[in-house]
Amino acid sequence: MSKADESVTGSGDQSGTDALLEKLAQLLTAKNQVAAVPTPQFEGAAAPIAIKLDGTNFGLWSQVVEMFVLSKDKLGHLNGDRSQPPEGNPTHHKWKIDDSIVKVMLHKFMT
Repeated sequence: MSKADESVTGSGDQSGTDALLEKLAQLLTAKNQVAAVPTPQFEGAAAPIAIKLDGTNFGLWSQVVEMFVLSKDKLGHLNGDRSQPPEGNPTHHKWKIDDSIVKVMLHKFMT
């Protein structure tokens, strides 16, 4: 029986098992450090969009906002495709939260 087999079956010495566990911990730690990839984070519900509504740019502003809201799968809240479910419906609470998120987005894009 090999030393690795002994450590798995428990018939080897404790120091061999400890060494194997230590090596495994080192490998997992190294793998996690390599695999960690930062993801972009946005503050609040809105991404950093450089255009703000100023009274002269509604056409461009509305297109940019529509693209962003669509990318968050919330366009139905703006165009009416996703109507409010009745109270008591299991999806009502989620709809209210999503609707509030869209309102926050619009506010951030206007101010």
